[in-house]
Amino acid sequence: SKGTTISLSITGGNLQSPAEILFITENGAIDSTITTSSLSTNSAGTLLTAQVVVGSATISGSRIVLVRTAQGATLPVKSVANEITILP
Repeated sequence: SKGTTISLSITGGNLQSPAEILFITENGAIDSTITTSSLSTNSAGTLLTAQVVVGSATISGSRIVLVRTAQGATLPVKSVANEITILP
């Protein structure tokens, strides 16, 4: 929901040293009203955790969660595994 902070956990591979987590709108733009902090990974690089702040100006709707690391980036293609929905 708008104006809240949540904990986000992402599982996968090659998640060492994450550079950033981005939230992509349905029209392909980066949503700068959603920010992250306290990014950390486990030593195996299979778990990434972060605090996510959904700003009060964030527009409701779905977002693709995109992760960029030194090893590369996830694909900005919507799937059940990488989609979140912002509620009013």
